[in-house]
Amino acid sequence: GMLQYSEKPAELAAGAPGSTTIEQFEQAFNFVLARGGWPKGAVSAGMQPIREAEEIGYRFGFVQLYNGLPVIDFVPTMDIEVVPGGVQRYQRLTYDIIQPGYFQFEVRSAEDALARATSAIGDRKVNDVYLAYYQRPYYLSDAAPFHAEPMYLYPVWAIELENGERLFVHAYKLLNDPGLIKP
Repeated sequence: GMLQYSEKPAELAAGAPGSTTIEQFEQAFNFVLARGGWPKGAVSAGMQPIREAEEIGYRFGFVQLYNGLPVIDFVPTMDIEVVPGGVQRYQRLTYDIIQPGYFQFEVRSAEDALARATSAIGDRKVNDVYLAYYQRPYYLSDAAPFHAEPMYLYPVWAIELENGERLFVHAYKLLNDPGLIKP
């Protein structure tokens, strides 16, 4: 599921504390602690400045790790926007991680994953290839990915292209192997 929160923070007097990067990160950190705490395995996915009127705020993104690999989704696991005066937006994905079943599959190599994605890659440059988990509903529907149950984590090879696009190839060699995953 997804939890969302937004509000217009209080106006601060000129020169009031709360506008430095460190102060805004502390506000984000404490906000999450007071509302359920941090997801297990959450790591930073980056920080971006945002402009709100004359003041600068920051968007802090976090992803979750499972078995040491990132869980890739359509949006970060947690996204927090802080401006002088407080948190203005908070979004958090929650999901149950499905434990692996009884079947063991052979893991394909990175080279095999790249070969399966050759037509989608075309003549674009590949910046990175890494193992990750990709969250998808078991049954796809028009409401997917946010309103479907149950959700499953699929091990994938994530292929990042030079334009920032990501392609996903199943990491397991399956009997009825679709190879490239269509988001």
